Amino acid sequence: AVAASSLDLSSASAAIGAMRWEAVKPGQSEPHYVAAVVAAVDRALAHVGLLPLAEGALPRVRRALEGKVDEALVEGYASAKRCSQEGRLQMVVDVESLRGSLAAQLDLPRARVLAKAESFVKASIAPPDTLLDWARAHPEIHTRHVMALVGSIPAAQLKKKAREELQQAIADLRGVPWPPPATPGHAVAGVAAAAAAVVDNAAASFAAGDRDGDAPRHTRHGSGERRTLSSLGKWAQSEATRLKSAQLPSNIAAGVRRAAQGQAGG
Repeated sequence: AVAASSLDLSSASAAIGAMRWEAVKPGQSEPHYVAAVVAAVDRALAHVGLLPLAEGALPRVRRALEGKVDEALVEGYASAKRCSQEGRLQMVVDVESLRGSLAAQLDLPRARVLAKAESFVKASIAPPDTLLDWARAHPEIHTRHVMALVGSIPAAQLKKKAREELQQAIADLRGVPWPPPATPGHAVAGVAAAAAAVVDNAAASFAAGDRDGDAPRHTRHGSGERRTLSSLGKWAQSEATRLKSAQLPSNIAAGVRRAAQGQAGG
């Protein structure tokens, strides 16, 4: 709890994920996030120093701070969407630099610092055919992060079919479903995507005129034409039926149908 309240590295994880790792040249300059992490740990230690900790609690707090940095780095590296081999090598350099800094800051043996991050970045530059054994040997690395690593391997190194087979093998190893089942958050995102598709389809269908053989009725407005509300209502109902056939949560599907019925009634 002390570590959680003293050290927030969410911005560092986001900065790592947003970096243009495909354009990085190893050794040219140290990325800004490295210094930011070191500074954040210094501030956390200063905050901890002001707290009335129980005797013997400080080593545990330091270890917890190290764990938070470790997790934040893996989260950031796993969220990097595009990364060249040179970018991966820079990640290795950055982790080694941070290991030295944190070992001194937290008074911990270097060998025990950032073990997850070190394992992750070294796995990222290893041949793809070694990743299944790596995933087996390192259950402490979250499956989501392992899958993200596999997904980020360039197609030149891992073809689509081989990638899918590797992901399925890792899922079987970890005992998790793959592809992962949709969550409520994913369902809402799916509805948003469906809504965008509806707008695109509407534009196309209005431009093309007839939809499913139902001759549209038009009214003049200036120099252009537009479909009447009656015809638009029929189109909205057909879209509601189409969305209903998708596997949406019942409450979301009902809302879509009510909106369509209201449009038809108008």
